[in-house]
Amino acid sequence: MQYVNRKSLVVSLVLSLAACGGSEIQAEPAPELTIEQLEAGEVCESGGIIVYVDGVESATVCNGADGQPGEQGEQGEQGEQGEQGEPGEAPNVVVEAIEAGDVCEAGGQEVRVEAADGTVLNTAVICNGIDGDAAAPAVIIGEAQDCDFGGVSVTIGDADPFEVCDGAPGEAGEPGEAPSVSVGSPADCEFGGVSVTIGDAAPFDVCNGAPGTDGEPGASPAIDLATIEAGGACGDAGGYLITITDAQGVEETATVCNGEDGQGGQSGPLLAIESCTITAPSAVAMSAGTSADAFGQVVVEEFGQGVVDVPASFVAELGYGDVSADPATWIYRTGISDVTGELLGDFGTEVAVGEYGFVWRVALEEGDAWTYCGVNGTFDTFAPADAGTLTVAAAGEPVTIAAWDFAGSSLTASEGVGSAQFIEGGVPTTCSFFGGGDDEWTCDNFLMDTEFFQPDGVTPKSNVYFRYEADFTGYSDISASGLFKVSNSGPTHLQIAAEYGDGSLEFMAEPFEITARNTEFNATFVLPPAAGNSGPVAYRFYPYNPSSTGGNMRMITISFAGTAL
Repeated sequence: MQYVNRKSLVVSLVLSLAACGGSEIQAEPAPELTIEQLEAGEVCESGGIIVYVDGVESATVCNGADGQPGEQGEQGEQGEQGEQGEPGEAPNVVVEAIEAGDVCEAGGQEVRVEAADGTVLNTAVICNGIDGDAAAPAVIIGEAQDCDFGGVSVTIGDADPFEVCDGAPGEAGEPGEAPSVSVGSPADCEFGGVSVTIGDAAPFDVCNGAPGTDGEPGASPAIDLATIEAGGACGDAGGYLITITDAQGVEETATVCNGEDGQGGQSGPLLAIESCTITAPSAVAMSAGTSADAFGQVVVEEFGQGVVDVPASFVAELGYGDVSADPATWIYRTGISDVTGELLGDFGTEVAVGEYGFVWRVALEEGDAWTYCGVNGTFDTFAPADAGTLTVAAAGEPVTIAAWDFAGSSLTASEGVGSAQFIEGGVPTTCSFFGGGDDEWTCDNFLMDTEFFQPDGVTPKSNVYFRYEADFTGYSDISASGLFKVSNSGPTHLQIAAEYGDGSLEFMAEPFEITARNTEFNATFVLPPAAGNSGPVAYRFYPYNPSSTGGNMRMITISFAGTAL
């Protein structure tokens, strides 16, 4: 059988999905399959069939030609000539329709090639195509999981998802060059100005505004003169109080006294408050029902003579209140000053629990205008930053008594009032400050012994210790917390003693064991005396049992807290 292929009988249906457009997918109808018998002729010598798809010729299948007669048999030596064979018969091509069903869902054609005796030599089934599904697959867009610079995850129908990643950000471009700026004379400014040109842009004018109207004449200071009667600040001679108020309301006062017995008319000294400030600590803490002290410093000058002693008529008051209010409305208590101008006052026991600001106010004598002073010195217009801080805790709550931060090589208490020393052989000794920022107070030459006490069990063998002195006497339930460090050959134990005014000592029941080596560690100690008893005048810290005299201990920070009695 001859087979001529003119067009593939396989028809592909391609569904196009428009990316990001969401367009509907259009289904194409199945192709129509028809078969036409072909008479014997030039195309097929013995006839055949033509297959059409959608009316277009797709393939031609030709019937085979009849066979040639068989060859004559050879004549035997004695026999007769054999009979001629029968002519061969050409096979037939049979086409039968196939109903829609299991073999062809939409029906089709079966093409068989049969021998003359009906034997099927070959067969082929050609099924009609099936209409495509018009439904588009679902498309799901989500967040990409494996994209370095972000992207989306796309899932189409039942297929596995795939990711579309954003590209990496481009490198930053080179900075643009700043345009040139030139200044010239303005083209149109009534009261003068400048012409400005930036880069290649057109110039523009910046004009001066019109002159303002003349202001009001300045105010001269007001001077008030008050008589000081005999027996007052000027003694029996009496005198005058001069008050000068400038245009901003700032007052200065001066006292002018009559000469004694009216001889010579000589006036008293002309004094003024040169400066006044809160001195450390600027942050004060106390418990409700107790009181706490505050300190300040005032400087008095005599006209033409410089700094002088504070006069006997000088008055000072310590006040506290809400920092959002005018200090003139705060609560004040009378303070005292010595002739050098050092101020001392207390807040009293009536202060309620809370957070307050505090300041000093001073005058050369009773009745003068007050000069207010805070942590930054005197001020005319108050700001919260000018005030010290007063913290009043509920009764029984611990408060900070004094604290040290040794950064900056300082042995002065960073909070509260106190002093620190290193004692060796009963004598204060200088130790080094160690660290990148001088933040470790480093001492050595401690007792090299595992036993701290003498055989009597109460007398220490060591006379080398850190000593912290502060106002511990008004507190009970005292504790110390700090950040410390020892070298690899440093002490292994630390004993702490309370030192009382009579020189007696009270030690912790057990020493503190130092296990961290050459690394910073935090520690908190419950200190003697027993709970509820008044504290001592100082505390001693005795490190001991190093492996060498050079083994050191370093104090980094330390803070003492207690409950006010």
